[in-house]
Amino acid sequence: MLTLLRQPKWIILTLLVPVGVALCLLAADWQYGRHVDRSAEDAQIRASSQAEPLPIDQVLNPGAPLAGDLEYRPVSVVGVFDSDSTVLVRRRVLNGSAGFWVVSQLRTGDGELLSVLRGWLPMESGAMDSPAIPPPPAGEVTVVGWLQPSQSMPVPAPVDLPAGQVAALDTAALAGGAPNYSPYLVASAMAPPDSAELTLVPVPNLGLGPHLAYAWQWLFFAALLPVGWVILARRELAELRAEQQLATDPPAHQPALDPADSSRRP
Repeated sequence: MLTLLRQPKWIILTLLVPVGVALCLLAADWQYGRHVDRSAEDAQIRASSQAEPLPIDQVLNPGAPLAGDLEYRPVSVVGVFDSDSTVLVRRRVLNGSAGFWVVSQLRTGDGELLSVLRGWLPMESGAMDSPAIPPPPAGEVTVVGWLQPSQSMPVPAPVDLPAGQVAALDTAALAGGAPNYSPYLVASAMAPPDSAELTLVPVPNLGLGPHLAYAWQWLFFAALLPVGWVILARRELAELRAEQQLATDPPAHQPALDPADSSRRP
């Protein structure tokens, strides 16, 4: 066995096994951490989105950033839509189809603006062509929805977009400098109701994903490496012993034929 382990290739293989095991364990730990984080995030979304809606002024002050535990929190707000403020947020996918978010500014009772994601419209021909946008309900409207933090405009901001299209739902940019709520509201209900042409954007369903299964796979690989090393070592050791046996104990020769027998004819 020592003779085998002194060979250069076996020295390298022996050193690589613990390194490979360590890397597999690190990968398993990383995948398990992803599983724990995703489970916690999914649980938070489920718990927050199922809470009873509260008036927005009981949850958030105008201009204040959205705390992490308030994401997906249902709120209600009363105000009047500014129909001239409606924009399309491009490149938004829903159920595998490309389209636009329809966002309008709602002026609340305290005078603050709130960006309301009213719904989704499918892309009709191309991203550079804007579909017809249904106007928001007129007069005083009550909107129920869930809160999301403002997005950031890409840097540099695109300058070749069609009129009425934006690249991100940046609430400060859409408010045009007017006092506004920092997060935006994803509408889930409205009274009076919004246009039936719009599809409401649902609360995302993250699920747990494959991370736990991947963690078990990496643990299996970590256990497989030393087992594979033992199997390979035993196989090569058996071959080495067989070669040594042939060298020390060659096979017996067959007895020579009698010339008299070879001259005989049947």
